[in-house]
Amino acid sequence: MNFILDFDDFHYKSPENCLSTIYKLISKIPNIKLSLFTVPMLDGLPIFENKKWCTELMYLIESNNICLCPHGLTHSMLEFLNLDYDQTCDSILIMETIFEKSNLPIVPVFKGPNWGINKQVIKALQNFEYTHIYNHLDYKGLEQTSDKIKFIYYDWNLKDEFDPSLSNNKYIIAHGHTWNACNNGIEQISDKILEFDKIHKPTYLFVNEI
Repeated sequence: MNFILDFDDFHYKSPENCLSTIYKLISKIPNIKLSLFTVPMLDGLPIFENKKWCTELMYLIESNNICLCPHGLTHSMLEFLNLDYDQTCDSILIMETIFEKSNLPIVPVFKGPNWGINKQVIKALQNFEYTHIYNHLDYKGLEQTSDKIKFIYYDWNLKDEFDPSLSNNKYIIAHGHTWNACNNGIEQISDKILEFDKIHKPTYLFVNEI
């Protein structure tokens, strides 16, 4: 069973910083992989300002336990929903510059804040060579915009109990948050992950490995 765990809103700011729970999970499941959709500038705080935190992340990236995926620039409500092509390109450039200044690699998988996205955003992401868009069923009609980007959707919202019928899927994508925003915060559901691992012994993948 291939298992992908993703968590939104990662940042060094509290409560979005979930490193303590990540270390707890790694101590129990050394081969776990967590895809962290990261906000590079939350509440006006660029991630490169916390050098110690960035160094810790780099260690976890090199250990193959986490990957960082862009989750907008500032995570303002539906930030990317109404941008045109040029505005999107500007935001992507700033977003990627902050990651570069933080010396943190990202994988080319994008998720719009609050899921918001449009055709011009998809066009810009394609030109920036993004390979995946983590989409929501509310925006599924946008798939026809690009045949070069893979659109992915979660199978299991971690606030819910696992549906055994998903065991037949080639991949199971499980979705949560780095804090208790939607009753699926990583700390709140960490025991559920540990129990799932104990029962199913999955093969962990990052979102860009789908």
